[in-house]
Amino acid sequence: EKIAAIAEISNSTGMKKVKYWHKKLQMAYFYYDLQFERSEEIAHEVEELLRENPFLNTKNNFAGMQMLRSHVSMAMGNFQRAIHHAEISLRNFKAGKGNDLLALQSAFEANMHAGDLETAGGYLETAFGHPKFDLHKKAGVKWAFYAATLAFLRRDFIRCRKYLHRSQGLIKDRDGWLFGYRFLEILLLYETDSLDDNSIDSFQRTLRNRKGIEKKARIKTILDIFQDLDRTGFDFKAVNESSRDKLGLLQGGKDLFFWNPSGFELIRFDKWFEEKRQEQTGRRAGKVSVS
Repeated sequence: EKIAAIAEISNSTGMKKVKYWHKKLQMAYFYYDLQFERSEEIAHEVEELLRENPFLNTKNNFAGMQMLRSHVSMAMGNFQRAIHHAEISLRNFKAGKGNDLLALQSAFEANMHAGDLETAGGYLETAFGHPKFDLHKKAGVKWAFYAATLAFLRRDFIRCRKYLHRSQGLIKDRDGWLFGYRFLEILLLYETDSLDDNSIDSFQRTLRNRKGIEKKARIKTILDIFQDLDRTGFDFKAVNESSRDKLGLLQGGKDLFFWNPSGFELIRFDKWFEEKRQEQTGRRAGKVSVS
């Protein structure tokens, strides 16, 4: 409704600045409504508007547009394109300011999901030395979580545990970051062979009792599959068969099951599950051939 009201003002006045904000808000709306192609279409209109109107085409406006396009590209699974837009935003935002730190976050996420962990690590170190970085604020706590995630992907589990401890502030979050924290914790316990009889039960109780989280379709489905894994002693092949439909929903990533690469599930569950299933299958095949 607000976007429609701004559109009316834009049409009645013909003011380019109002048109710019109308289009940019439209782009953001379609992004959050998971209509990424529409968001990308409008992005081209906004960039054309900036080119045609030098008074609008400030470095800050241009950089903000590029950062938003980076998020749209990530959501569409085009991580190389996301890197491209994130790097442009970094070159145009004023160094040392808050927006510059946000652009570093986009560049980090895009490179990590593209599998370039070395470059992602470079952006992480830059963020830790940024003038606006504060580990005691929510944004800083998230950066600690990013560090834990990167360490996990590098299989540096000691460093992962260290930064996971520093990101404990996410436990208080109600937007899903609690799930992200506990999810990475469970993955770390599994990879270090430290899961005990109560680990998954505690994981389930913490999240299923948290108001709002259990209602999120993607999270609820992941919790259900973890319950099946616990029941079968983490037999990925068996759970792959019994939870085929649920895994299909996560892999499809449509609507309520959309995986947000800029969200709290930085390590995509269904991708991790498939990697573990293949590893387990390979180990079992090796045992059979040896015997």
